[in-house]
Amino acid sequence: MAVAVRVRYGGSVEEHDLTESSPQSPESARTFWLRFGLTSVLLALPLAYALVVLEAPPLLISIIAIASAVALLAIWDATRHLPRGWMFWVRPEPMQDAKTGVYNPGAWERHLEMEEDRCNRHDLDACVIAVRLADDADQPSSIGALLSRACRAHDIVACLDERTFGVLAISTDRTRAAVLVRRIDEALRADGLRATISSADRGGSGSLSEAWTAASLDANA
Repeated sequence: MAVAVRVRYGGSVEEHDLTESSPQSPESARTFWLRFGLTSVLLALPLAYALVVLEAPPLLISIIAIASAVALLAIWDATRHLPRGWMFWVRPEPMQDAKTGVYNPGAWERHLEMEEDRCNRHDLDACVIAVRLADDADQPSSIGALLSRACRAHDIVACLDERTFGVLAISTDRTRAAVLVRRIDEALRADGLRATISSADRGGSGSLSEAWTAASLDANA
């Protein structure tokens, strides 16, 4: 089967004809602020009680404040590791595509933002890969598992529409991205699927979001 691969490095695009001769979910902003508000209220209650009801001296109020802060910091850290939806009034946002079993577009955008922030803070590399199935190719239900197997355990795979999939290659430079593109290509061809694969790195594009825009445009060209 024929698979066209475009790899974007900086401002240049290399095209190669390769024709033959796989979640922990990040915490949502809503859940974060609910935890923050709940913790703040729990911290304020003993202080207000000591100040208004007990009319405690400043030294006792300070001791209560310190003890409350330590206890609530422990609560904050403990609840951070609980599964999403642990607060019964918070409805968890779906992160998984029902058909393919990989991440959905909302989770993809969140992971892009998180990885961009991590790359900026630690001066790391990352790449994105767009996989566009041919228009006449049926999407098998197993394609999510197929792409996950072709990628590494820490990479992010998402289904963005019926024919477009995204791969966020964590801590990946251009050389490693090219290897990953070839592995995805080989996995697709082995399963009899035709697709266009395009890759872009954040260093050349400016950010992961811009890199994804470039890669997806190339894959859909």
